[in-house]
Amino acid sequence: MSPVIHCVRHAQGIHNLSTSNHHVLDPLLTTYGEQQCFNFATEFPHHKGIELVVASPLRRTIHTALLAFAPEIERGLKILALPDIQETSSLPCDSGSELAQLREEFKHMPVDLSLVEDGWQLKVS
Repeated sequence: MSPVIHCVRHAQGIHNLSTSNHHVLDPLLTTYGEQQCFNFATEFPHHKGIELVVASPLRRTIHTALLAFAPEIERGLKILALPDIQETSSLPCDSGSELAQLREEFKHMPVDLSLVEDGWQLKVS
């Protein structure tokens, strides 16, 4: 059977509350965003078929994946951080944290940062 791909956007982040928050670098989820993730984890009917969870290395997307796909994490899957699917805007809110910061923040969590290279977050053309 061909693989099925489910695309899920990140939950509400601090930058989604107001354009005045677009200056926040790599913002986290709001409390409401975390609740959206818990609701998704409870209501999503296809958890048993998920074999891979991929997220942008932005903090809000990794946290969304960790919370929304908690059943997969409990089964032993890791979140694979893939820089190629990050936001393309150069706004601070759409720019990620340095790899060293991500390694520190997620060092005790099931997040695979092996495809993330130093400088991944720099928006250069």
